[in-house]
Amino acid sequence: MIVCWHGAATAVAQSQIDFGADVLPILSDACFHCHGPDENTREAGLRLDTQDDLLSMVSAGDPDDSYLIQRIVAEDPDEQMPPAESHRQLKPAEKQVLVDWVKQGASWSGHWAFEPIEKPELPCIDSDWGRNAIDSFVQSKLNERSLTPSPEADPRVLLRRVALDVTGLPPRADVAEEFLTAAEDDLDAAYETLVDTLLASPDYGERMASVWMEVARFSESDGYQLDQVRTQYPWRDWVIRAFNDNMPYDQFVLEQTAGDLLPNATEQQKIATGFNRNHVLNGEGGVDPNETRIEVVADRTETTATAFLGLTIGCCRCHDHKFDPLSQEDYFRFFAYFNNVDESGRAGHDAKPFLELEVSPEDRQQAERYQANTKHHLIRFPKGNKIRVAVLKDRLGEPRKTFILNRGVWDQPTREVTPAPPASLPSPEGLPPNRLGLAEWMIDDSNPLTARVAVNRYWELFFGRGIVTTQEDFGVQSARPSHPRLLDWLAADFREHEWNVKRLIKQIVTSSTYRQSSACDEEARKTDPDNVWLARGARFRQPSWMLRDQALAVSGLLNPEMFGPSVRPYQPENIWFTPTAGKIRYEADAGDKLYRKSLYTFWRRTTGPANMFDASPRRVCEVKVRRTNTPLHALVTLNDVTFVEAARVLAGKMLAGELPGSQEWIGGDESGDSERIAEALNAVSQRVLLRDLKKSEHKMLSTFVTETIEHYKTHPEQAEQLLRFGETPAGDHNAALHAALTNAVLLVMNTDESLSHF
Repeated sequence: MIVCWHGAATAVAQSQIDFGADVLPILSDACFHCHGPDENTREAGLRLDTQDDLLSMVSAGDPDDSYLIQRIVAEDPDEQMPPAESHRQLKPAEKQVLVDWVKQGASWSGHWAFEPIEKPELPCIDSDWGRNAIDSFVQSKLNERSLTPSPEADPRVLLRRVALDVTGLPPRADVAEEFLTAAEDDLDAAYETLVDTLLASPDYGERMASVWMEVARFSESDGYQLDQVRTQYPWRDWVIRAFNDNMPYDQFVLEQTAGDLLPNATEQQKIATGFNRNHVLNGEGGVDPNETRIEVVADRTETTATAFLGLTIGCCRCHDHKFDPLSQEDYFRFFAYFNNVDESGRAGHDAKPFLELEVSPEDRQQAERYQANTKHHLIRFPKGNKIRVAVLKDRLGEPRKTFILNRGVWDQPTREVTPAPPASLPSPEGLPPNRLGLAEWMIDDSNPLTARVAVNRYWELFFGRGIVTTQEDFGVQSARPSHPRLLDWLAADFREHEWNVKRLIKQIVTSSTYRQSSACDEEARKTDPDNVWLARGARFRQPSWMLRDQALAVSGLLNPEMFGPSVRPYQPENIWFTPTAGKIRYEADAGDKLYRKSLYTFWRRTTGPANMFDASPRRVCEVKVRRTNTPLHALVTLNDVTFVEAARVLAGKMLAGELPGSQEWIGGDESGDSERIAEALNAVSQRVLLRDLKKSEHKMLSTFVTETIEHYKTHPEQAEQLLRFGETPAGDHNAALHAALTNAVLLVMNTDESLSHF
């Protein structure tokens, strides 16, 4: 029977089999559910997830004499593994991989993410295309697949791309002019100067914080039905400052995990621990505080493991992990690090621990607005101008005991455990059994996960997909890295250079890989539709918050004020009414607060901002980036008050001659001046897309404006209605012309080029 199998499989290429890349994923998907780490579901006492157990089932070099192979190729349904009823049967190609692996000697290696990080040698590439180490690894993969890198993107495209990626905003006019002028003489030098300028901008810290706030499930409300308001913005401000100050990533991890336990901890280091107070909190009647406290500690456990380590440790709360070498005991040992926080499990006034901070009278007044229509809240002013911010603080005296909970149920304790990292991962001796010890373990050079997870997350920001696409899971079920040697080189280099985030980002955005054009022909689309091998620049939809900020920036409405209490921009009036059972109505701010960046928007967990499509609800840690490409989102970018007002204001600037390349539109009705219309439209394109309009675009938009003007002449009430969008005064321009140009601006702002990383 086995001989027949070999004969039938000759079409399968017999290349060198890599255990971690080829064999382990098959075993994990098909076998570990019954023969893996979880002893409660293990069948026949057989394990296939450990080296000794698996190799006892094979005879290296001899598939015919290997019990594992005999069972997977058996034709008798009673003998075949996996059995039909498991719905995990192997495909012929998968069976052949296992046969070839045994034939080649059945070598073993651990899961790639759990192996020590070693810096690989750079590939030897005979090419002058690359600029740094990143390009060497990428070119090596391209050569393996007979792919050719794309030409470099146009300087204007590159300018807009890197500005949005690094700062979340289009480039300022002075920065753009300086770069484009210098690029005519020396593009590489001009580009490096541009990158340094962007990384030094305060906008950089806000852009990076926007991403981390989703990972950290940042919100200023408790969640659940009551969704009470809390004060947590000082933690958000700490994150912004940490990025702008280029805080080393290991320090970033340490302070958020255990800043309060550092010797002579500063106020800011204590605020950093707000990372682990960003969880939901149930303040509803009848809730058992002890149950709530257990759920809160579980949230911290799982958030820390996901955010910093890429582990799905939550799977172990009820039982041993089905796929990864993580046991239920590992879960509760990790849980024990957070179980000593001095807290009651109650929401509202009893939700300690907190830190009292000085706050300006203006910020105090703004924060107090969130108490409107809310009987219970975490914003309190015990004396003077102070606010209370949720932080971490361990109990004094006798540490709280931690027990493994039967099936994870809060009131079913079994065996006592003490704090410790997962047993399957390396750990140096002598670390304290508290959160500080946990933080030191995560950033220790022996930890194989922290640096890999970090560089992969930063990579995804600039390429739209990680080297490992399962950013939330680096375990055995994770996606295989597309460029494993590049990932390890970046992780090792990151640690060698003191976890310097700005340096890492500069390496990425100055690489030839990043600087490629995103243009894609039909052949490239067929060969590599997802751009896995990076033969072209990345192209993907920008997040909703960035699109909003971009609209405010190009219109000149953006309020650059940093820090302080969250604000309430335009939202539907009844957005909070139904989720709060009619108790709270949304009241938007007025004036400049309407135009602050999106990361300062007040975020209620029951109902997030309506124009932030596919953003995390902020209830649990979410690290996987979701993209929005729906018609519903297009309706928002065409009709939402913020976008329409931005377009209206930008059109008004055209009419006032305030844009470069435009002249003031003097007179009452000069709508028929086609030359002036063309001039104005090109000025808009320069502002939004950083380029001149193409002839075909000119023709289409000019025709659109001319026809729309005629429409508004016969429907003046519609023009007036459009020009009333938003608080900003419309000015004294011709209404039909202003309204028509507003629609033209909206069209430009809604092009794929404007909405996408291009």
